[in-house]
Amino acid sequence: MKKSTLPIIFFVFVMMFGVQAYAQGALEGRTIILDAGHGYENTPAFAGYTEEAAMLRLAFKIKSLLEAEGAYVFLTRETREDIPLPVRVARINLKSLEILANAEAEYATTAELERLKNAMRRIIRDYEEYGPIYFNTPFDTTRERVAHRDLQRIFELQANPILRDNFLVISLHSNATPFPIDTTENGADVYFMANYYYKSRTYFNNYANTRRMYAFGDILLDNIQELGIERRGAQAGNWFIIREHNLPGVLVENGFHTNDYDREKLSNDEFLQSLANAYLDAITRHFGHVEQEPQFSHQILNKIRAVEKRKGIIEREWLARPMIRDM
Repeated sequence: MKKSTLPIIFFVFVMMFGVQAYAQGALEGRTIILDAGHGYENTPAFAGYTEEAAMLRLAFKIKSLLEAEGAYVFLTRETREDIPLPVRVARINLKSLEILANAEAEYATTAELERLKNAMRRIIRDYEEYGPIYFNTPFDTTRERVAHRDLQRIFELQANPILRDNFLVISLHSNATPFPIDTTENGADVYFMANYYYKSRTYFNNYANTRRMYAFGDILLDNIQELGIERRGAQAGNWFIIREHNLPGVLVENGFHTNDYDREKLSNDEFLQSLANAYLDAITRHFGHVEQEPQFSHQILNKIRAVEKRKGIIEREWLARPMIRDM
């Protein structure tokens, strides 16, 4: 019988790109949704760089690597088309409900799941009419709005182990400073939902994945830093793409395209391939320990506080609150 050369090829691949070797099919049964951020209408070019094009290339590279490890990968956009945020999130929620509907365990009746799926389908069909009904859009700056009861039910269903242990949403972006442009600002950030975050705790206060997503973000930022882009921090955020679902999910700013150094890297196809490998490593390590809830030491909690205090994210009185019980 002719021997396969696959192990040799994979070993060479690992040595070339610095990726850990994993058992074949290490991501079998996992669902990863890659959101390549804004489309062309929302990302003006900067010094010849366009975020929508670079992040879409990155998404396809990550997708290829994940699928080779057995994962099911869904992209919220596959072309340069600018798909509105409510539509992208509705697709994410719909995908999670479809997985639950096909699961052997019964977390909801067939009728209830169909009703919730239809709510998301309405948004996909007409986001301008139904997006504001189900989602916090336009964003309520008074912070008095509470999540729609149907969305809260979706959030409850998304907190079950079938999804928590097998699902991951990653929104891919590159950052830019507001005008006037500060070209010295650089580095990568990871954002996740947290119940201690003052901008979201009225809307919904039972997000289920804060600890896991901080741990995932910490690994990913270490990997990105090894590739030469400075790590800024893993921190709470209130971005639409992570706020309007309760799945394990992060928004990643992979660097500042308004910074010459970061932009040069993000414009380079070989670097994007290395970055995709960094994502593969972080995702595989995340799922390798997904059943173990991360335990945060006081040292880690102080690290989170320091990042978020620098960013001005948490109100002064919340800095003194024991955050561990809110995570």
